[in-house]
Amino acid sequence: EFGDYLAKAKGIDDHNNTSVAIDDVITYALLQKKPAPIVEEIIPEEPKHFVGLYDALNEEFKDDFGPWNAELTEDLLFRFKDPGSLFAHGNSDLKERFTNILSDFFPRYLRILTRYQNEIAEVAIEGHTSSSYRLAKNDQERWQFNKNLSDKRANAVRDYSVNTAAKDSFVDQNWISDTFKPYG
Repeated sequence: EFGDYLAKAKGIDDHNNTSVAIDDVITYALLQKKPAPIVEEIIPEEPKHFVGLYDALNEEFKDDFGPWNAELTEDLLFRFKDPGSLFAHGNSDLKERFTNILSDFFPRYLRILTRYQNEIAEVAIEGHTSSSYRLAKNDQERWQFNKNLSDKRANAVRDYSVNTAAKDSFVDQNWISDTFKPYG
């Protein structure tokens, strides 16, 4: 009913680089059935200490994008684009295919990120859902159900990645636990 929308969040880092969070503004507008306000966000150029990270990730995973139906955007968002192969409809349990992907992806991803770990404050693991839910009585109930499912999916991916896929990693487990955060 509402269609797709973009939710972006930026944080304030140790170098006092500021940010804008527009997710709540857009979500509120959708619930009110009003058009989302136009929000201009000025995104600074990639910090010098992250130069090369995109290229390193792209080089590492270039042969996997097709088979995994994944992409890496220039703003360092690694996206798995086929939710049907990741989770069952309306469920937060990881499908076996997705656990196999994560078991291959996460240790390699960590190996590259460790080159930048002193500059990385957080890596967001987001859980997404559709905007529909047939059993909902109203828009608020639909939004709440999907928000809860999104939270559960983000937690499931984070928990599997951190506790299973990275268990034998040489990377400091405390850094992994403190850095990778789930967001629904």
